[in-house]
Amino acid sequence: MITILIFAVIVAAIIACLVFFLRGNKTKYRPYAFGAIVLVGLSAGYFSMSKHPVYVEIINIITNNQEIIEQIGSPVKTGLSMKATYNDTFGRFKFPINGPKGHGTVSVYAEKENGYWVFRTFNVDFGSKILDLKAVPNHQINADGK
Repeated sequence: MITILIFAVIVAAIIACLVFFLRGNKTKYRPYAFGAIVLVGLSAGYFSMSKHPVYVEIINIITNNQEIIEQIGSPVKTGLSMKATYNDTFGRFKFPINGPKGHGTVSVYAEKENGYWVFRTFNVDFGSKILDLKAVPNHQINADGK
């Protein structure tokens, strides 16, 4: 559902840019074009992050973790306000999650070590309780995401 929404936003942004450049009164359409360019940039960043092997594994873990499901319910969904810093050697991710019974914030720091991504911190903050998922087994993933 979110993917379809993001795709629709990208299409709308492209149309707004085209209208801006094809219309004669550029000052009238300038705010729309600026907003469209920002949305395209944010969407590109989201799609780039969503394919990072650490982020993919985070989503897999949080959507299947029984303690998280008990705390906020199922299905577990991610929020749109994500903070991420990552490259080929480390990844830092922070984003909200929510479910029918509540919400929380996921904070993860991972480093690549000997060809594997290793989670150094992996917490879910529910406000009244912080769940440390670093102790959950199988938190090493191949550098290529397998």
